[in-house]
Amino acid sequence: MGLFSDCDLWVWGQEVEAEQLVARVQTVRQAGAPLNMDLRLRPEGRSGPLASSVASFRKYRTERLETWERMALSRARPIGGAPQALPEIEDLLAKPLTGEEFEELLTMKHRIETERVPAHHWKRHLRHSAGGTDDVEWLVHLAMMKEPGWRPPVANGMQAELASLENSRILVPEDVNELRLTYRLWQRLRMALACLAFDADVVPENPDKLDALAEVLKYEGGNAMLKEIQHGQTRVREIFDKGVRRLQEW
Repeated sequence: MGLFSDCDLWVWGQEVEAEQLVARVQTVRQAGAPLNMDLRLRPEGRSGPLASSVASFRKYRTERLETWERMALSRARPIGGAPQALPEIEDLLAKPLTGEEFEELLTMKHRIETERVPAHHWKRHLRHSAGGTDDVEWLVHLAMMKEPGWRPPVANGMQAELASLENSRILVPEDVNELRLTYRLWQRLRMALACLAFDADVVPENPDKLDALAEVLKYEGGNAMLKEIQHGQTRVREIFDKGVRRLQEW
């Protein structure tokens, strides 16, 4: 987990076990630990039970699982518990996206860009705008859902997943390396913004704040930093579009 992470958790087991887990996490949080746990991604969301059995998930998967939920699960990793639950997840992830499902996810990506980013932040949002971290993360996960054989054997973060994308030959190594370096820059920017108590997702417009951010990151002024950010956004979006076209043809 990173500085900006919460924990989207899906519990497989008995309801009482999930309730006990929630109670323990609340106790730890009350003691001052900055741990946020979100259980809303479970089947049926807030209205569903806290825990799922293997049988109930199998039924949910067959009858009601939506494409966006598949994508959320594609980013999941087991953190403990009974090993018999894992084949269900692995079986789900082993099914490639259909062309229709792929286009459905692209539509969802476009909606996030247009609905979650205020118009005045469109070119400065480090997550959701064109060329932000979402472009890198979505391209990686779309590729692995389109061709599950590209998924690394052990979930080990974005850098390992980018290495798998390079091995897939969907993108040339130079493009993958550019995604890798720019993604690291976006993460450094977000951490610096948080340390300065600014909005961690938005490059500030205020010249003084921009210069303060540039100083933390060792740039020769805010304008020099902004120029590199804009170049990075342009290149990431170009590579994202190129990767999507290749996946549509795959």
